[in-house]
Amino acid sequence: MSSENKTRVIIGLKAMAAHLNVAPPTVSGYIKLGMPSNRLNNIWHFHLDLVEQWFKEMCAAKYKGDTEPSDLEDG
Repeated sequence: MSSENKTRVIIGLKAMAAHLNVAPPTVSGYIKLGMPSNRLNNIWHFHLDLVEQWFKEMCAAKYKGDTEPSDLEDG
């Protein structure tokens, strides 16, 4: 039996905004929509792989008509 050691990349809010090419307030909006995040000592942290999976699921829901397209756009 082999176990897979997967390293998770953890980044902060500004780095996440840069990664997604959006403004930090947009990331805050995504958090309100349910984007996976953790808050420790008033600082947001994100597991990059979990966020990427969340976006894949949100895009799939958007194309199925479960989500308004404007919910995912940068304001």
